[in-house]
Amino acid sequence: MAAFAELAVRCSGFDPGQNEYAPRLAEKAPPGSTERAAREAAARLLIDYCGKSYQSFPRDGSGPVADVLNMLRHAAERGDLVARAKLSFHGESEAEILGALSATDDPWVVERALAKVARLDGPIAQQVHREVFADYTVGKDDASRIKFMAARWRACELGAACGPNQYHELSQCLYLGNCGLGMDVRTYIQQRELSGWQFELMQKYLAALDARLAEQGIRLGGGR
Repeated sequence: MAAFAELAVRCSGFDPGQNEYAPRLAEKAPPGSTERAAREAAARLLIDYCGKSYQSFPRDGSGPVADVLNMLRHAAERGDLVARAKLSFHGESEAEILGALSATDDPWVVERALAKVARLDGPIAQQVHREVFADYTVGKDDASRIKFMAARWRACELGAACGPNQYHELSQCLYLGNCGLGMDVRTYIQQRELSGWQFELMQKYLAALDARLAEQGIRLGGGR
């Protein structure tokens, strides 16, 4: 169910057969440029990724998507960890999400849990933020991006699919021109998503987070 819902999020509006949506995005780059070639390659890869799946996802949210979302909500209410993660741990406290982290090493669940902990700004998140960012002038958006990339990095360490040309990296290329086709996720984070000092802060953030989680009896990936 969670995989179906995730595909709906990624591909519901991706209908190249009807409106040449992806090729139009590629045309934002100058003809003949390296960026144009990269965007066109990303468009082809995303078209292959989504295939005809958009036909299963009506844009009004009806049909199988609505049914699956309802099933996910019911599963989350019963405590299903994957369903809770797919719904971004909606309405849950930092303590509840830490409880989820203590119960799993699933890389996808861990990534979403760590990202939500950072957004919630609870006691642990605040402590880690002070430890890492207090001595630096870092804007809110930059700090959020560093934390989001830290969650992805940790998921890679736990065995997530982090080879070349993952959905996020292809989307960044097609929509924003931030292209690193052929890079694995961690190389892309280091070379395309974060500057040198931001990458260093991400490493410090993960180390501080590991320490605070260990105090709660939680050890993940690099924290083992």
